[in-house]
Amino acid sequence: MDTANSSNLPLETKYQKLAQEYQKLRSQAAVLKKAFLAEQSKTSSIRENLRQKETQLRKSETETDSLNFRNKQMERRIIALQEDFSKESNKKQSGKDKVRNVAHNSSETDPLLFAELQKKIIENAQLTSVVTLLKYINLTTDAELFPD
Repeated sequence: MDTANSSNLPLETKYQKLAQEYQKLRSQAAVLKKAFLAEQSKTSSIRENLRQKETQLRKSETETDSLNFRNKQMERRIIALQEDFSKESNKKQSGKDKVRNVAHNSSETDPLLFAELQKKIIENAQLTSVVTLLKYINLTTDAELFPD
């Protein structure tokens, strides 16, 4: 009988070791599964944040392009107004008869041109400020999205 017990002893010991190892692996699997799900949740959150930032970036870039376009239009309009003003002032110097006619006409148009020019200069300065702000926002967003 002793031989039968001694032969079963190693099998029982092996079985107990296997059972212990199995329990250890099951508990590790549960921990790993929880960690995996947490990382998966974190990754999806980061991806969603990235999508939102990319959308915001595209919107900012579109607005910047639009403001740059409007700024260039205003610059051209200011140049045209300055050229018109120069032509009017050159006409004043061309002759006395012309001076009287131009002086009469320019007295009505000069304040209007000057007021419009001032208005355009102010609007241009505001748009320049907005463009500068949007460039700053764009750089900040880039830095957040792509840290070095």
